[in-house]
Amino acid sequence: MTETAGVRAASRVPTAVVVSVGAERGLGAALCRRFAAEGRHVLVAGRTPEKLEQVVRTIRATGGSTEPVATDTTREDDVVRLFDRVMSANMGIVGRPNAQISPPQGPAHRQRRR
Repeated sequence: MTETAGVRAASRVPTAVVVSVGAERGLGAALCRRFAAEGRHVLVAGRTPEKLEQVVRTIRATGGSTEPVATDTTREDDVVRLFDRVMSANMGIVGRPNAQISPPQGPAHRQRRR
């Protein structure tokens, strides 16, 4: 999903949680900042808590709504925790697939809405 397509998708959901996995840097971090600037609540997910916190601080400094969720998508318990956090927000969901994700190999593809 390109940044423009991702922004269009989020703008169609009036109240949305945006989830960006691999959001510690690059396109993921840029999309998090963009969605937050548009008023979305952003779950910044990735494997490196310190880098996630940097992205969160940047978003919060501009008044955005965000929270970090340390997530390693190869660990089932991490994926379940992220999924539960998304569902507990009780809003529409907008996801951004990480450009480096290959066909399902880990537990993420087995997750179902509860």
